[in-house]
Amino acid sequence: MNDSFSSSNHINFRSAQYENLKSVLGMTTVEINPTELCNRTCSFCPRGNGYPNKDEHLTIDDAYLIKNRLDEFEYQGIIIISGKGEPLLNPDILEIVNVFKNEWIELISNGDKILEFPSMLDELFDNGLSRIILDEYDNEENYNKKIEILGDRCGVIKNHFAGGLQSSIFNNRSGSFKTIEKSLDRKCYLPFYKGYIDLTMDLRFCCNDWKYKESLGNLRENTLEELWMSDKMNKYRKELSKGNRCNVISCKECDANGLLLGKDSYNKLMEMI
Repeated sequence: MNDSFSSSNHINFRSAQYENLKSVLGMTTVEINPTELCNRTCSFCPRGNGYPNKDEHLTIDDAYLIKNRLDEFEYQGIIIISGKGEPLLNPDILEIVNVFKNEWIELISNGDKILEFPSMLDELFDNGLSRIILDEYDNEENYNKKIEILGDRCGVIKNHFAGGLQSSIFNNRSGSFKTIEKSLDRKCYLPFYKGYIDLTMDLRFCCNDWKYKESLGNLRENTLEELWMSDKMNKYRKELSKGNRCNVISCKECDANGLLLGKDSYNKLMEMI
């Protein structure tokens, strides 16, 4: 599958995937942050606005720890390797992908390393990658190069330069940018269906929390279920179910829609908590 990107077809693809997933306590998606390093400083990203660039990476040993925690949890959903940096800058990224090779694995990249080393794409898929999402921010020439390199592999190129960057799905990353004067009165499904695991092994409350305002605990010390169903997590979920973003530290300044995906998980967990 080689598709050009639009907001609607991406959401439709995700929705179709979730229909076939068996959630565990609502969780259908786990996002893993493999690195704190990026080769770009995009204007719409906190990295272009003072967020520190650090040469810190997820280790292979910690990837195995995450895999073991997911197995304990009997997780059967999607694994997204993305986070807050450029995943392909992790020197062990091929081995890390291989750790999760029997799962549905997606990797989101700016594609710069793929343009530099096209053979890396084959290596990623050989190691178990299921789907790659490549962003193109610069121009049509690079966009066409990425399409050619991707070929008929399972992936998508996000065309961010046509129509301007604001045509893409961006948010203020939990208040990393000042876009709202007061907290939104709006529910959010993200903490009901998506777990975010940092390279420190912390389970974070939300993938949009670039300021690391909230940690639910560490997977070296706790099981995934203990953290996912903790009193703290469920307290915040109840607040979000009422639209009270103002009462959740990671959500007070956030302008994310939060309702695009995850309604089934929301309904399931609200019956439990």
